[in-house]
Amino acid sequence: MNHKYDIAAYYWPAYHDEPRWRKFMPDGEGEWETIRKAKPKFTGHCQPRVPQWGYLNEADPIVMDKKIDAAVKHGVNTFIFDWYWYENQPFLEDTLNKGFLKAKGNDRMKFFLMWANHDATTGWDL
Repeated sequence: MNHKYDIAAYYWPAYHDEPRWRKFMPDGEGEWETIRKAKPKFTGHCQPRVPQWGYLNEADPIVMDKKIDAAVKHGVNTFIFDWYWYENQPFLEDTLNKGFLKAKGNDRMKFFLMWANHDATTGWDL
């Protein structure tokens, strides 16, 4: 598909293990832990939800190829990855470095980094 403009999707890179995040996600699954442990908060609230493709590790280039294929098939030609600087080093970067940049199909998409200008200092509602 030849675009005259770019169609981008923001990408929250938190569905993989991040050792420095274990204080929030001790099972080593990243944000999947939050989803797996979700509890209904009101009548009719269907939780936990199971993702259509299952609980995939986005830092795996084979998984990222699947995501790239789906995005391109639906007209998205750019991912915008959240990028963090935490404890004087990059944080949550394995999705980009190990997943996207090593995916065979990454030449089919552009990518950008969106600097998230804050530290990860709060807990999640587990």
